[in-house]
Formats: sequence, structure tokens, C-alpha cells
Amino acid sequence: MDDDFIMPLNLGELVEKAKEVASEVKAQNSKADPSVYFDNETYPGDLHTWRCCYSNLAISPVPSGKGKPLSEFIEMLQDAIGTEFVGYKGGDYMMNENTPVWVADRNSADSVAILDVTLEGDQVTITTKDLDEEE
Repeated sequence: MDDDFIMPLNLGELVEKAKEVASEVKAQNSKADPSVYFDNETYPGDLHTWRCCYSNLAISPVPSGKGKPLSEFIEMLQDAIGTEFVGYKGGDYMMNENTPVWVADRNSADSVAILDVTLEGDQVTITTKDLDEEE
């Protein structure tokens, strides 16, 4: 495998990182439920199978509006563990903690990897990398 090959966070890692941010918010004695955004200023929509590999998940990027609250984001991810999703062209795929999670529209084969989840000011940022972009 290429040393530069980037894999996205898997579902378990994404849940853990989001929970770490929630703990960080709580440690700041904040009662806020910060909104979650991708680093390209879109925000997370629904979960579905990734068109490139149906056994992977993707989160649809929503272009405008208010970000998803962190508590709802964590709940959405946790609910996906042990859940069967239907692939783009059919078939059932059971998701687990080791399932890679990408950012892509339902009908898209975009290869945008999720790399990290951090608290930045009063919002949560999901850091991504578009693997289709030339460097």
C-alpha cells in the first residue's frame, strides 16, 4: 500500500472524536450544543452508502442552512452502527465501527475523506481531504 494513501475515519473513530469534542464543550461549562460543519462550509446531512463502495458510508454535504447540532450528529452516527443500508444499486450492507465514512452526495462517487473532528470557537469542524484533487 502507498505510504501516502489516505483512508477516512471509520464510524467508530468518528463517533469517538465527536464524543471527545462534546466532552471538551462540557469541560468548558458550556450548555451549548454546537453546530457541526465540514471545513468547506457545508454541513452534514444524511448518511447513506457510498457509491464507490456500498459497504462504506457517506455523509451528504448540505450547501446552506444551519449546521447539525453535535448531539444529533453523534446520535446519527451511533444509530448507523449495526444498521443495514441499501446500496446505490441494491443489496443490504451492515455497518459497524470499522466502516469507513466519506463525504459525498447520494448519487456521487466523490472521494472526500473525513480526517478529524475539532472544536473551533463555537462550532465543530470536520476536516476533510478531497482525494480526487491533484497535488
